[in-house]
Amino acid sequence: MVVKKGLDQDQDTIDLMKEIGLDLSQNVFNGETVDVHLCDDALETLRVVVY
Repeated sequence: MVVKKGLDQDQDTIDLMKEIGLDLSQNVFNGETVDVHLCDDALETLRVVVY
């Protein structure tokens, strides 16, 4: 997911991404683990929020 600069270090954003990953896991990927990659506008991974 593309995020604004600095949000990859913001705990509220990280917590939200954990919730999104959990929701995707349960409702889209049949319970499989989902890691969310926080990326810059060039789609370079800044941080991975692990399931």
